[in-house]
Amino acid sequence: MAKKAEVIRVAQPKSTANPSGIREYSLEEVARMPLPVYLRKADKILNARKQVYHDTVRLEAATPWTNGQRARVFTKGIGQPANVVNTGAAYEKTDFDTNMISDGEFEGGTTAIVSAIEVDLFLCSRVPTADTLGMITNPAPAAKVANTYSASILFFALTRQTKLTFYRSETPQENGFLYEFPTRFGATSSFGGDAEEGFIQNTTGRGNVLDFPKILESDDKFSALMEPLAASLALPIDVAIRVLLITKRIGTLYA
Repeated sequence: MAKKAEVIRVAQPKSTANPSGIREYSLEEVARMPLPVYLRKADKILNARKQVYHDTVRLEAATPWTNGQRARVFTKGIGQPANVVNTGAAYEKTDFDTNMISDGEFEGGTTAIVSAIEVDLFLCSRVPTADTLGMITNPAPAAKVANTYSASILFFALTRQTKLTFYRSETPQENGFLYEFPTRFGATSSFGGDAEEGFIQNTTGRGNVLDFPKILESDDKFSALMEPLAASLALPIDVAIRVLLITKRIGTLYA
């Protein structure tokens, strides 16, 4: 089994006191750093690379998402069975859903330093001709649905009426509504035109609920739980909600 990192090594200017220009920090020291302090060091960590881990919740159109149907991510990996949250329909997780391995774990020996938790939610103003649980298979737009579907209203309902709680083991550590976990990926939202073209997405590049980085290792159990607050939310379209962990991945124990 690969060894887990016990320290990180950060490049610094060489000096008489530090001729190697390398400073070591224990993982405990990193976990206690205020996030802005850690971020100033993050791009100088030796033998580390940026890694985005993700997992996805799927919701199916025409069946309401009810208050008791909570959805937990980072518990299954690629190729493992999963269920559509609001219908219970079975499917197998693919690369579209997650990049976690079996049981939602990291690769052996991996240490991930989490600097942000983000939620990716993207709704188009028109629905595609064909999709499978949020994965578009025919991008040609279907007939106008102005009287039956509003991307902005559904977006508001999902982001303002759904709670997200991040757990390490069984201990809740971070929580908020989906809009409090914006993603840095995507494009600016816009609507307009007779064809009602446009989209809406929770992307600002700002906002981060973390005060300190989180250290996660390959044998750690963690998850994120989504819970709708409305007694019953009608879904006119299939929806995929993706949770992202923005990390620096370290896979080697330094001598």
